Amino acid sequence: MLNRSERFIIFLACAALPVLFWPAVGLDEQFYLVKQAGLIILAALMLGVRLAGAAAGARNAPQPRGGAASWAGALVLAWFAASLFYTPHMLSTQQSLAYFAALILLFHLCATHAHGAAARRAAAAGTALGAVITCAYGLLDFFDKAGAPLFINWGSRTASLFSDPNMFGIYLLFPLLLALGRVASGRGASRAAWGGLAALCFAALIASYSRSAWVALGAALAFFAVASALFLKGPVGARIKAAGLAIGLVVALGLAGLAASRLPAVRAQGLELPARLSTISMFHKEEARPRVLLWRSARGMAAAKPLQGYGLGVFWREYAPHQLALRPERGFTERVEERSRHTYNDYLEIRAETGYTGLALWVLFLGAMLWRAAHTEHAADLAPVSAAFGFFMAGALFQYPLFSPAPAALAMVWLGVASARTAPGAPAPSTSGKPLGAAVRALCAVLGAGIVAAALWWTPRQVVGYMYFNKAQALEEKGRAQDALAQYEEAALMQPANAAFQFRLGRALMAQSPDDPFAADRAEQALRASARAFPYLYATHQLLGTLYRRTGRINQALEQMKLAEKYYYEDVTELKRARIEFLMEIGRAGQAAAAQKELVAERPKDPEPLMELARVYDRSEQYDKALRTVEQAETLYGPGHAEPAFEAADILMNKGEYFDAMRRLEPVIGAAEKELSPYTDPQTGRLALENVAPARAAALKQTSARLARALFVTGRCYMAINDPETALPYFHDAHRLDASQSDYVYWGGAACEEQGMTACAVSAYSAILELYPGHRAARQALQRLR
Repeated sequence: MLNRSERFIIFLACAALPVLFWPAVGLDEQFYLVKQAGLIILAALMLGVRLAGAAAGARNAPQPRGGAASWAGALVLAWFAASLFYTPHMLSTQQSLAYFAALILLFHLCATHAHGAAARRAAAAGTALGAVITCAYGLLDFFDKAGAPLFINWGSRTASLFSDPNMFGIYLLFPLLLALGRVASGRGASRAAWGGLAALCFAALIASYSRSAWVALGAALAFFAVASALFLKGPVGARIKAAGLAIGLVVALGLAGLAASRLPAVRAQGLELPARLSTISMFHKEEARPRVLLWRSARGMAAAKPLQGYGLGVFWREYAPHQLALRPERGFTERVEERSRHTYNDYLEIRAETGYTGLALWVLFLGAMLWRAAHTEHAADLAPVSAAFGFFMAGALFQYPLFSPAPAALAMVWLGVASARTAPGAPAPSTSGKPLGAAVRALCAVLGAGIVAAALWWTPRQVVGYMYFNKAQALEEKGRAQDALAQYEEAALMQPANAAFQFRLGRALMAQSPDDPFAADRAEQALRASARAFPYLYATHQLLGTLYRRTGRINQALEQMKLAEKYYYEDVTELKRARIEFLMEIGRAGQAAAAQKELVAERPKDPEPLMELARVYDRSEQYDKALRTVEQAETLYGPGHAEPAFEAADILMNKGEYFDAMRRLEPVIGAAEKELSPYTDPQTGRLALENVAPARAAALKQTSARLARALFVTGRCYMAINDPETALPYFHDAHRLDASQSDYVYWGGAACEEQGMTACAVSAYSAILELYPGHRAARQALQRLR
């Protein structure tokens, strides 16, 4: 009875994990979380059944030993558990440790199952059932016939019931190879059924558009061909037949893929297989750049702590500084992978997290599993082992299949059941006289049970936390801020170390902080928790900087604004401008000028940063420095550009040298009038552009606006020296040339008011309010005159 229960759990692991998903997900990690929860629960159930049998002394049949692979798995688990003593992120390490414990435990329990043949039948039935469901849904999704339970739109690709088409494609290795192996060894209706499943899986594999899966399939078939000749037991002819079948399948699959890519129904989805195959090399520029950055970051982590690594499960939390070290002058300029959870190379990730020691133990564990499982008697059993080889040796080099629960569980199950070959009735392996080995196995069993029990505590909390989080997002979109805030608080309570939950909670609280005196403190706590969980998210530091500015904590605000600039993954100019403006507001002109000089150094051929530096000097009353900076910018603008003249005029006006300011603008006015004179109506003074080419007309309008601006500034200078009579014609001409500027009319009204021409002033102010009812200065002036 207990053995049947174990086989039923094996069946569930192969059939249920691929189809398990949460219908209301919003993030990639949620998708994997649900499958991971299922994996851990199944491993815990299987361990419970085995421990119950051991406690009751029930042995329907002697159980085989796991061999070197089980010992290697225990060593891997022990070394990974050692991360708990030095990890900087305890919760992430505990979660990852529980995941690996479930995988290794699943392999060991499958490898030591008393009835290996029955376990393989259960695994085959479960794999076939799961494949039929996921492939059918995947193909319906490919042709837009499946509805929309998923949250990612992959266009012409299908992810089926996975969050990533690459993981879906790699998962298909197991049912596809299993079906091909059964086709080779089956007969009659059985062969036809397995052949139909193979065709279904192959069609879904093509529709996934996953080059990593295609490479892994080629590696699996190559391993099948070699292993058939070297490892299969039996006559030489049977082994050569299996190897030839694998080679023939490689050719057949390639030709079938090329033919399928030409079908109208497939081409309508935008699937051009030859073009996709042409970019399969990882040296393809667009595909390689983000992954190479992640790989170099992982190598940097391994070089920093080569022996023990940073701690299991912490790569995504710790790689950002190493990526920044590769490009310190730009920060996160590569938007793709700016917050990747994995390296897209499982071996580099294990090395970065657990050091060279962990990587060596893991490779030893894989080698022991593959070696034991490959020595089988039947090609049908070797086929899924070959899929596991492609999974670990090819797919794991360019993706993260080891961290995808469904295909990883299939790999462990099939390697386990292929290793369990002790026939029923064979003598049980004796453990007498080996107390140390029994003690070590007992210790590993207790450790595995403890890890799984702990995981069963936090995994449901994670799932429930995402339920609250998704509901909060939906309420926020509907404008129900208070209800959304309550849901965010529940989600953060369930997962206090989730950076996204704490960030959203802090942002929601900040929206209420002007009305709630306690909301600002609660928002700071939430944002601080988000920064502790993931310190490299710029938006968290940006919000903290805003919060500290509101509460008057200047130094903390500046520190957070600098961190936001450091971790921003695009152009940081706007963020630096915000910090410079804040420095000017609090009277730290020297620091503002230093920050602006950084922008000048980053863009040495751009005159705009120099002009902004001149404005900083102008606002801090360092007029001579401002004028010298404008002269530097003028050399970058080139001859004839008017912007330096306008900036210099503004500086001279602020300095009180109004006549110098007017002289600075005289060349601009003269050049513009000369250019516009052939196109100006002598009676109205307006431009006549009816018969002018559109491009030339647009250029003349820009010149007209430039002349209007120069005349307006000249009028302002005359107003400053108390000569409104001379200033009024300048304002009038500026308005005539560019009627879109309300300031030209307002200052014209001010000039009239200064001369005692009340009717003229009232008319000007009223005209402004008709066009711009919110113009405060005009409204106040009109009230004053009336």
